[in-house]
Amino acid sequence: MVRKTGGLLLLLLWPSGLLINFSLPDTTEQRHAVVTGAAGYLGRELCAQLLEDHWRVTALVREVSAERAQALAELAKDIGGDFQILSLDLLDDVALQQTMTSLRPSVIFHAGGRVSAL
Repeated sequence: MVRKTGGLLLLLLWPSGLLINFSLPDTTEQRHAVVTGAAGYLGRELCAQLLEDHWRVTALVREVSAERAQALAELAKDIGGDFQILSLDLLDDVALQQTMTSLRPSVIFHAGGRVSAL
């Protein structure tokens, strides 16, 4: 269960199972978050929460289906706010560094992962 108490509450689950939480402070200047893995369930829900909390959100996705891209676009339309979707391979170090230098986010939420068949 996640409760909001004046700021965005973050929950991090480490491999050992240790749960850590902390809140980001409220501020009057616009906060900018980059979310990797934004086309997945966790990333999409995180984008929604950030938009509801009036963050500017940049969603980083790999090549995704038109259906998932449409779902992200509809999310932004329904909630409103400053939202953009960028396609980026997180394994491309040069592109990743250039993108982050250009965006200069307040925070990066890494919800992306490599998916492979077992």
